[in-house]
Amino acid sequence: MDNSVEIKAATGWKHDDKSKNYIWRERAAESFYRMIELPEEIKTDKAEANLKGGVLEIMLPKKAPKPKKKVTVR
Repeated sequence: MDNSVEIKAATGWKHDDKSKNYIWRERAAESFYRMIELPEEIKTDKAEANLKGGVLEIMLPKKAPKPKKKVTVR
């Protein structure tokens, strides 16, 4: 669809500690998914995303911006 954006992410970690008397293993995994419908179609080939400091910034240019309306103030 040209009027939606889909975001998926996955993360995980593991810890292994082997000692003479024991073995300790822990693992965790998480995933995230969102699909957001947009009010207008976008140019998918011009879409950009940047992840910095844990913040995801997405730039989605519109295909054809709606014309602005002029209102006369009296």
